[in-house]
Amino acid sequence: MRQRSYMKLWAVCGTLLFFVVVLTAGRSSAVAPQGNPAAEWQRSKHANRETAIAEATVERRGTTAAHCGRCHSEQGFIAWVPQLLAGDYGYIKKPDGSAADVAYLQSLGLTEDRVQPITCRACHGDDFEPRIRDNTPMLPAGFEAWAVGKGALCMTCHNTRNGRIQWDTTDPGRYTAPHESAQADVILGKNSFFLNDTLNGASPHALFTSDSCVTCHLT
Repeated sequence: MRQRSYMKLWAVCGTLLFFVVVLTAGRSSAVAPQGNPAAEWQRSKHANRETAIAEATVERRGTTAAHCGRCHSEQGFIAWVPQLLAGDYGYIKKPDGSAADVAYLQSLGLTEDRVQPITCRACHGDDFEPRIRDNTPMLPAGFEAWAVGKGALCMTCHNTRNGRIQWDTTDPGRYTAPHESAQADVILGKNSFFLNDTLNGASPHALFTSDSCVTCHLT
């Protein structure tokens, strides 16, 4: 009788061990592709240098590279972040606060032969920490994001970037579609068409996950 009990115990333990091994192996295989950040980046749209050339160079954009270059190039983003953190979310400016001219944008590297797409260095400092985290300053779309963890960095660029929408219900036909990449507006419930955006419409995805966007898209 005792021998039969031992056999049952060993059978149960063996079954449990089998499932532990299977689950562990499955988890390892699922995580393995994320073990190489450089390879992940190369597969992402951030690595598209053609977009950087088209949107963030003086040859293609002239002085408006100071606008699009903020979020379509490594050099432009790095130049813009300190300005943004100081409270100015407008176009890239010179250190003295004046408008960036072609010569200054060239000095940043916003030229067809030197411009870089959004690289690791664009988003992460030398310590590899995000350049912006937890809370954002006022964004080009006309709102701030609070308590969104590492996703604050994503929201810095992924917003409609044309200022807060003030709807005129007497003339609704004058509004155009927002700039694409409106993820921050959507997840935080901002700039909704024909709705009162003074109400708190933030998605649980923004507030109940530790790093909002990053929780699902980068981990």
